[in-house]
Amino acid sequence: MKKAYYSFPEICELLQLKPHTIRYWETEFTKLNKKPGKGASRLYSVNDLELLKNIKELIYVQKFTLAGAKKEIKNRKKQNLSENLNVNFDLRKELIEIRDILIHRKK
Repeated sequence: MKKAYYSFPEICELLQLKPHTIRYWETEFTKLNKKPGKGASRLYSVNDLELLKNIKELIYVQKFTLAGAKKEIKNRKKQNLSENLNVNFDLRKELIEIRDILIHRKK
């Protein structure tokens, strides 16, 4: 079962990254929404974990620069929004068609 939030040490261990690397990425990627935990500890959501995985993949595997990784993540977000809008439009169209079929059956 996935957890809702992960502690800073858990994130470091899961991603096999040094704490200073994650802290630096926090300053560069404003989408990292760490939550304050007890004391001075940080808590990260599942979305934060996924974003950190993506950043790590882009920088360490695909050899993007930090600026390139930022741009790629922004582009992916725009593409996902566009795809979601298309899916929503198609779904709405299908629902209208179903509604029209049901209205005609009742008559």
